Amino acid sequence: MFRRRMPFTQLAFATVLGVAGGFYIYRPYFETFLKYQLQCIKNAFV
Repeated sequence: MFRRRMPFTQLAFATVLGVAGGFYIYRPYFETFLKYQLQCIKNAFV
């Protein structure tokens, strides 16, 4: 598909961008999940 190799700097930049994008997208999901878990724990002890 690609006729030449990608330079290391481009691969590193793409990797960092992908990981940062993944954290940005999934962070709200995990925050709501943790809030729900803490709420369940508090309700269990009340």
